[in-house]
Amino acid sequence: MATPSTVLRMGRQLVGESGITVSTDTVHSFPVHSHTYYELILYPPFAGAVTVNDTILTPDRGFAVLMTPADLHSVRLDGSPAPLIKIAFAPDLPGRHLLDRIGGRPLYVMTEGTPLRALFERISEKRPFEEQKILLRTLLLCMLDSGHSLPALPATTGSSTVAKAIGIIHDEAHTDLTLAALAERLNISYQHLSASFSEQLGLSFSAYLTDIRLRNAKQLLDNTELSVTEICFECGYHNLSHFLRSFKKKYGTTPKEYRKK
Repeated sequence: MATPSTVLRMGRQLVGESGITVSTDTVHSFPVHSHTYYELILYPPFAGAVTVNDTILTPDRGFAVLMTPADLHSVRLDGSPAPLIKIAFAPDLPGRHLLDRIGGRPLYVMTEGTPLRALFERISEKRPFEEQKILLRTLLLCMLDSGHSLPALPATTGSSTVAKAIGIIHDEAHTDLTLAALAERLNISYQHLSASFSEQLGLSFSAYLTDIRLRNAKQLLDNTELSVTEICFECGYHNLSHFLRSFKKKYGTTPKEYRKK
């Protein structure tokens, strides 16, 4: 079982001292979010959709997508889970030349007829850092040569504000973060942030924060040996009973029962 330092924790996936984390997972629904790192994912065909900024990708065939720290993205799963490979890496890892070619925009590539799947599978094996770094650069070059850029997030005041807010929420969901404190940090009014959040995401700030905390709790149950009580406080809850009620309401089972499955 993975240690806490190697999994999604406290609202963000740590890329570690080396600046890169490669993991295998399954496709599951996830709300709109962003990261402080780059994320490169190999998706298999599945029933549902991946949305990157305002572009909806239909995964009827396998594809790879690169998201930059500025991109809002979400996943909707309508059918059975399917395996994926995810690479999270620090912004400075690929080098300035490659970052300049990427140009701060997400990339999308259909994997059929390309070496991408084989490269993803190779990098997902346990390899020394230097080999991972070479494979990552090869992957990015293949993405640039075989794919195309997707539109960046529209530069509107509301979308920019929400993107910044989401980044803070994912990084600090484990803290006593409030809408008022977040609005103050973003130098906008409480009312404006609340309205922008609802307009862009269709969720209130508190509903989104709760969802992220519970998803983080589920990840910790899956990937660590922390006790339920430890996970409760690790994810930003101060009351175990409240955490248990919220978890059961969302997932239909208690954390203890979920871990046994």
